[in-house]
Amino acid sequence: MGEVSHYMTDSKPTKRSVVSMSARFFDPLGVVSPVTVQFKMLFQRLCEAKMDWDDPLTDNLLVEWNELCSSIRDTPPITIPRFCGHDTFDTARLVGFCDASTKAYASVVYLRMESSSHNSATFLAAKTRVSPIGGMTIPWLELLSALLLSKLMDSISLALRPSRLRLEEPVCYTDSKVALCWIRGRDQEWKQFVENRVNSIRASVPPEQWRHCPGKENPADIPSRGMSAPELSHNPMWLQGPHWLSDTGDLPGTETPTAVPDECKQEMKSRLMAHTLLTNRDNEPGIHQLINCKDFSSLRQLLRVTAAVIKFIRLLRGRVRMEAVAQGNKEDLEDLELARTLWEKEDQGGLQQKNSGRTNSIYTARRQQVCGDAGAEWATQTSPQRPENPSSWTRNTT
Repeated sequence: MGEVSHYMTDSKPTKRSVVSMSARFFDPLGVVSPVTVQFKMLFQRLCEAKMDWDDPLTDNLLVEWNELCSSIRDTPPITIPRFCGHDTFDTARLVGFCDASTKAYASVVYLRMESSSHNSATFLAAKTRVSPIGGMTIPWLELLSALLLSKLMDSISLALRPSRLRLEEPVCYTDSKVALCWIRGRDQEWKQFVENRVNSIRASVPPEQWRHCPGKENPADIPSRGMSAPELSHNPMWLQGPHWLSDTGDLPGTETPTAVPDECKQEMKSRLMAHTLLTNRDNEPGIHQLINCKDFSSLRQLLRVTAAVIKFIRLLRGRVRMEAVAQGNKEDLEDLELARTLWEKEDQGGLQQKNSGRTNSIYTARRQQVCGDAGAEWATQTSPQRPENPSSWTRNTT
């Protein structure tokens, strides 16, 4: 970091210098990612302020820049052990952590060497991303950190294939119960944003390998919020992981959460169920279920009452005003025509059968049977020679 600190002293604090400074850190493993992510956060705030590339930093932005410069100049060299394998260990396991904040989200992976007598943990790699400028919810950011961890797991597993290490199933930890519910909820269907990322996560790490850990024991919390270089150099959890990672015994967090958080329910996809209903036309709802035509002695009275019911329904639906109902208009005639049409359809529906062999006398008898006296009057007023539905009886060929 010495060369970087000299450049920070000589350069003028502008938006261009902030980008140039963050690019000078060569850290492919993310060892000092808690420090470098702070430059990314500063650059994002400069973009939000809509500053030009060569505009000098002012106010709080300048204060933050000076604090970053001083922390790097006062930082001693940071060293980490890079030897991961040992003949005394039986197996190895990749253990990853992910976390997110409103500023950034991050992931970190450790190699846990296991034996019957003792275990050890070694830092392997870390990745950080700044949160989108548009703003996202914390559960969504936690899910993005889990996706970042799954991709990092894939890269490390691919790099360790040529080695002689016997890798067990990886284990991933998150301190978000919402993200954990999304990943492990195989019986649920989520909305598009969550569903797409959950599928990518499951393709890399099986859902059974995801567990929950407290936020205080999550080392990924450090790069998600940023940390100064002097503090990072004296932070044992960053380089070795939580204390239980090196303890003997099984890893914690194997219990399965039972309660579903409310944030998970908000991302559930609504299931549309289609039902097919087969009915008999004889039992199909019709106007006769609303008005009993046997209660009327004339067809005119039946049609007027039916027209009044139709107007009342239109009044409830807001299709006619009260003034029009009181004064009466041409809609009265339309209601009468509609009433006659409804009863004719009702009558023809009762006559329509699979066997179309019917006669005109049955047509009239059916009306009398259904409608009583009003039906008899109907039969005398309508001509049975050419009904609307000619399939209800056979043509008279004699």
